[in-house]
Amino acid sequence: MDSRDSERIKVYFDAVAPAFASDARYPVFLEIAEDRCDRGYFGESWTKAMAYLTAHLMEMSSRNGSESGPVTSRREGDISVTFAAAEQNDSDLYMTTFGKMYLALLNGRSPGVVLSGGHIPEMMSWGHC
Repeated sequence: MDSRDSERIKVYFDAVAPAFASDARYPVFLEIAEDRCDRGYFGESWTKAMAYLTAHLMEMSSRNGSESGPVTSRREGDISVTFAAAEQNDSDLYMTTFGKMYLALLNGRSPGVVLSGGHIPEMMSWGHC
């Protein structure tokens, strides 16, 4: 990432996360976010995505483990069992407003499943087409 990219990300970051604007940890979390945020995928929205993801990572770090993810509980009479639910990749993104905004950008760029005309040659030999 060049200095121009860094400056553009910082402008978005300061606007969406003013509470973290002067946080000295910003460069570290920016670098971590860069590993998770593909420029080619986001295209022109990459700087926004980087700002949201960096802010998300900083907010999650500030929580110091107080909210680690979904927990499932079961109670039978006097016996109570609590265990952490299995997490999906990036499920932590739903835990902050910044993460949700990052997901909105991510999902807005997703082409989903695209099918085109034609047939699958193997199925022709099976007599189904």
